[in-house]
Amino acid sequence: MIVDLLPTEDQEAFRDSVAALLADELPIARLHEEAAFGGAAERAIWGTLAELGLFGLSVSEARGGFGCTLAEEVTVAREFGKHLVSPTVLSTMLATHVAGDDILPAIMAGETRVAFANPLKPVDFSNDTADVQLIDAEGVDYVLLWNAQEARLYRAPTDARQAECLDDTVGLARAVLDLGSPAARREGPWMLRAASLMLSAALAGNAEATCAMAVEYGKFREQFGQPIGSFQSIKHYCAEMARRAEAAVAQTLFATLDALEREDGNLFEVAAARLLAGDAARENGRFNIQIHGGIGFTYEADAHLFLKRAWLLSALTSSERIEQARIIAADGPTA
Repeated sequence: MIVDLLPTEDQEAFRDSVAALLADELPIARLHEEAAFGGAAERAIWGTLAELGLFGLSVSEARGGFGCTLAEEVTVAREFGKHLVSPTVLSTMLATHVAGDDILPAIMAGETRVAFANPLKPVDFSNDTADVQLIDAEGVDYVLLWNAQEARLYRAPTDARQAECLDDTVGLARAVLDLGSPAARREGPWMLRAASLMLSAALAGNAEATCAMAVEYGKFREQFGQPIGSFQSIKHYCAEMARRAEAAVAQTLFATLDALEREDGNLFEVAAARLLAGDAARENGRFNIQIHGGIGFTYEADAHLFLKRAWLLSALTSSERIEQARIIAADGPTA
């Protein structure tokens, strides 16, 4: 079976417009200033993101959106990964898959923001409460929580306690969420698929960015009178980084196309994408630091920003063991 993973002309055009905006408004250098931490830089241009149509991308035209699909959202999420965009932008996009007509217009207009609620143990909506971590949730209106059977929006807790995050550019808080009164809900496995694929795309974009950083550094950093990129060991590192990134992108795109055709609970391709993308982002981040040498280990360098974000996104609502269990439980790859 041959599957076309190449983007359409419309997807390329939208991707390029998003990439240009992010390069201008959200350069990686912003994350060396505390004023941009916790999604503050993204909040400053939230209206611009809304005007670009990010929060109505997959909403039907009948409801005021663009009528695109998860494929377009995944394309955008990949660019987010390259620019280390706040997870709250992703969660707000995902919230449009759940929100009712009372909430959706404000999300699309950029007036309402939604943060990820990361559960500390598997979510059971029959329970009264759930212990969650809130990611970049300062000033958000709602939080998004899901499991394999259902997704829900809840009003943002007002009693969250601040916590330290491995990625210190991201805001982290702990809260006990009352599960009894959701503001919106959607049954079925769609949110698990959509969220996993958008997070996989962001991780794949992260891996692509660190590969590009390592290759570029290898071109001009000299040792023993020649660029380090000419050394066989560096070539092998960069080749492995490129392989990981390309595999993560390809599996994520394939799993997205598969998800658009499925209504059952088979998560084989989605789980495979999450595993490959997480591994690619973490390993490429590690190798990128190594290739940058002494500079790569400094706080002032960009390299650690990508590795920390890779670990954060990998752990968001998932783990290697969870994804491996989903693969084992699935019927098998798509024929």
